[in-house]
Amino acid sequence: MSNNMQFILLDNLSLDLENPRLPMSFRKEVRSKESIINWLLEDASIIELMLAIGENDFFIGEALLAIESGEEGKYIIVEGNRRLASLFLLNI
Repeated sequence: MSNNMQFILLDNLSLDLENPRLPMSFRKEVRSKESIINWLLEDASIIELMLAIGENDFFIGEALLAIESGEEGKYIIVEGNRRLASLFLLNI
């Protein structure tokens, strides 16, 4: 395991579908990237975060924390799901 900072392509990152910060009622349902992003847009308001990233770029001091997903070259974000969802939306 490496604790060095790495730059990873956005396409190789996934939201944490088991994120304990998601509401219990939501975690009981079948989750997908799209359903989590929609929930964040509706309930956790990532619009301001998207605006901040869009205006100021991504701040490297708040890097995402990732673990290997088990698939070669793919990672799950365990800290920074709101920032990752913002990046996904900004890159549509």
